Amino acid sequence: MLMAGNLFTLAVGFPFQIYIARKLGVEGLGVFGLLDVGVQTMCALFGFGVAEVVVRYIPEHTERFQTGAIRDLLKRVYVIGLVTSVLALIGINLLVPTLVSWKPEIRNYEDLIPLMSIMIPLSMLIGISQQVLRGFFDIRLMVIMSSFVQLFLKVVLSYVFFSMGMHLDGYICAVVISTGICLLGMGVGIWNRMRHLPAGGPPADLGERSNWFRYGRVMYSNSLLNVAGPPLERIFLLGAMDIRAVGVLLVLRQLQTFPQIFLQVIITVVSPMFVCSKNRDDTAMLYHLSTDWICRLTLPLLIFLLLRTKDILELYGDGFAEIGGTALMVIILAQCLNLFTGPVGNMLNMKGHESKMLRINFWSVLMTLIGCCVLVPVFGLMGVAMVTVISVAIVKLWAVAVAHRELSIGWWSKRFYKWLLPSAATVGFF
Repeated sequence: MLMAGNLFTLAVGFPFQIYIARKLGVEGLGVFGLLDVGVQTMCALFGFGVAEVVVRYIPEHTERFQTGAIRDLLKRVYVIGLVTSVLALIGINLLVPTLVSWKPEIRNYEDLIPLMSIMIPLSMLIGISQQVLRGFFDIRLMVIMSSFVQLFLKVVLSYVFFSMGMHLDGYICAVVISTGICLLGMGVGIWNRMRHLPAGGPPADLGERSNWFRYGRVMYSNSLLNVAGPPLERIFLLGAMDIRAVGVLLVLRQLQTFPQIFLQVIITVVSPMFVCSKNRDDTAMLYHLSTDWICRLTLPLLIFLLLRTKDILELYGDGFAEIGGTALMVIILAQCLNLFTGPVGNMLNMKGHESKMLRINFWSVLMTLIGCCVLVPVFGLMGVAMVTVISVAIVKLWAVAVAHRELSIGWWSKRFYKWLLPSAATVGFF
């Protein structure tokens, strides 16, 4: 079910992004990229790791029949998410004059910031709801709402608003409305599921709440580190070049995420399984099997993106291939390393080594900051691509080493030999 939803996202989302790029142009897409990264940053700053706590502890409490603890956890998580996201929305609107003062080009789009800020509570609450559904293994509802319904509505509403003569404001309205309807559908499904949980059971005790807090604190630190990358690279790129370069970067990141869809599919399914795996052999089997599936699914797409870089970027309109062709190839090579090592970071988080992943992410973000300061002003968009390679290499290779040392699980499996012949055939075909 999850694969079907992501294939739908890939099949519909790729031409839709081309349509949006042609409608908004390089500059409009760059402005949306800056607004979107602002929303992501605020969600990370005010999220406090509560969504990650849900997907980590719902399977555990379910296995122990602790329905009272589940109700207690969800009540606290949603209250925190709603309150902090509303505070973030108010804060960002109070800071609008300050935000637009440092770059004259952004002042022309100042009126769009309040509209885009509605995405802060919507994004935070929908992120929590997705993790709740993952924790309950209700993949069907999550896919129907977040893949089929949300994307379909966004496509239809974008076309309607563009037909009415709206531009970037129309696209933002389409994003806000489709996200709100998706959140409503998920909320109804979660409410029904909670009503059918067995009655009784005490709420979580102090020890369980302490575990929630400890895990949420580590994951919140991780989210702060992970969210630092996109704002840094876009701000440095905007300073070194212009908004058009940010628009091209947004397209490159979209193309980078298409193969990563399959990684997210596998992570969504196996995360609760890692929590419940009882021994080293079960965990190793899950890791090698999921890595194998990820690479089988993504290798054809990665090869296609590498061999047809210029042709793909030309679909988006003038200027994309000229500015971003070589940078896309480097970014896709970094994505190859990310996918070939599978869900190793997720495995470490689910098996109690989240503190080690936090340390790894810290050094990765530090190198990203140094790379942005040194490479982006000199090499521009290519500098961003080089920083991407450095960041991915630090996280994934270090995580593989930790998994080998702490869990006695190596990366290699004999099943990986089966990648060779299909990969060669794909290269020959393209």
